[in-house]
Amino acid sequence: MNLVKINDTLYGDYFFLLQGKDTCRKVIPGWQYDPLTGNMSENGVIVIRENQGEKGAVFTGRFQNGSTLTGTWESNDGGIKVPSRL
Repeated sequence: MNLVKINDTLYGDYFFLLQGKDTCRKVIPGWQYDPLTGNMSENGVIVIRENQGEKGAVFTGRFQNGSTLTGTWESNDGGIKVPSRL
């Protein structure tokens, strides 16, 4: 994941491995790429959405120790929630 923070807005992208699936957006064979946008609140809570705000998955979390991002990744339909640490 690559993130850039400008004021309270976050921009970035990330790659993840598609296991057992093929993708039409092959940047690296077997890997999926998605753009990200989001924001960081005054109390440090981060909300990042895939696909520039469209109906994409959402990551909600906060930085721990200044370099580790922990939180929850949630699928666009809310059916899957996965604890995440970056």
